[in-house]
Amino acid sequence: MSVQTSASLPSFDPFVVTAGEPVLEFSDDAVFEIVPGKEIDKFSNDAGDVTLYDNGDYYLVKVLFGGPENWMKCLKDFSTVMAIVVDKQNYDLIVSSMLRMAFSQRIIFFEGFSIHSSCVVKDGRGYLFLGKSGTGKSTHTRLWRQHFPDAWLLNDDNPACRFVDGKLIVYGTPWSGKTKCYKNESVPVGAFVRLSQSKQNLWNSVKGVQAWVAIFPSCALITRDESLYLQSQNTLNRVVSEVRVGQLACLPDEDAVVLCYSNIK
Repeated sequence: MSVQTSASLPSFDPFVVTAGEPVLEFSDDAVFEIVPGKEIDKFSNDAGDVTLYDNGDYYLVKVLFGGPENWMKCLKDFSTVMAIVVDKQNYDLIVSSMLRMAFSQRIIFFEGFSIHSSCVVKDGRGYLFLGKSGTGKSTHTRLWRQHFPDAWLLNDDNPACRFVDGKLIVYGTPWSGKTKCYKNESVPVGAFVRLSQSKQNLWNSVKGVQAWVAIFPSCALITRDESLYLQSQNTLNRVVSEVRVGQLACLPDEDAVVLCYSNIK
């Protein structure tokens, strides 16, 4: 990414490179006409309330964080993104969130995806734990690190995955939720595990459609964009045919870690 901004983005420092052609160019000193077009999605994230508009050749994104409106204009392939950020009080947060939203769509065109998960590394492989907010993803990866002395956290909220040289690799990113874990590291993916809370620890290996459904809801994707959806569908079809996927209903205890790891192995 080429990022032109006056925002302070310390979480990006470990990822700075000085060479290479950018596949995504972002600027927050843009001037453009705001014509919202058709509203196609509305949701809330770390930047506040987000509304997505389809304006034919491009998308407009409105971001509200309790202050004035902020806007982002994106080409449909997210190769060029222009932003108008007027909320100076939350300026850094909004710019970082805009970059995350743009990156998570752009990577789809490169056999990759950004995924809402907590990723722990053990034995040189990354294990990604998925689930709704409050399910216990961070708790589970913390228990892994307590139980296995060699386990370490790659990212606690938004790692990115991409096929490289025939292997699915998971990467740290500048976005890690409330946990300040910004590591410019990457390892092959060992497994995806969807967590749910339970009064006992139960493991279930899933394949095919069940595996696809376990992963897809955690992917950052504009589902109403046919091109983005088809690209991500092709990538996820490959993921579930090559990578182990499981479901773990569990208590927040180390027995759940032992059960999970023994089944993954």
